[in-house]
Amino acid sequence: MRKTILALVSELLLFASVGIAQTHFGATAPSNDEIHKMLAEWIGRRRPNIGIVVGVVEPAGRRIASDGNFDDSDRRRVDGNTIFEINAIMKTFTSLLLADMARRGEIELSNPVSNYAPKGG
Repeated sequence: MRKTILALVSELLLFASVGIAQTHFGATAPSNDEIHKMLAEWIGRRRPNIGIVVGVVEPAGRRIASDGNFDDSDRRRVDGNTIFEINAIMKTFTSLLLADMARRGEIELSNPVSNYAPKGG
């Protein structure tokens, strides 16, 4: 189960990277129907009894697309409220957010992290 989730998160990073690239080059993110089709295709090629959830953040707002089940023995559908175990992959998300904040000028990478930590903590 853990390997499946890590594989899914890796693929999610691919979707996120495509979304970031599209945003920076002026294109729009795929519609939920298009994302659902991609997810169903991706899941069907790899393992039919897994699930994945994709969040899209764009100027028009936030939305979620999902497809699949919890796992082989749990046929419940995944959705925006499904909790996934992501473990060490969180470092990748953190670094993407850090890079984006630096690009927007919200932080300076040369500053000590204490400049951005809550006071008194």
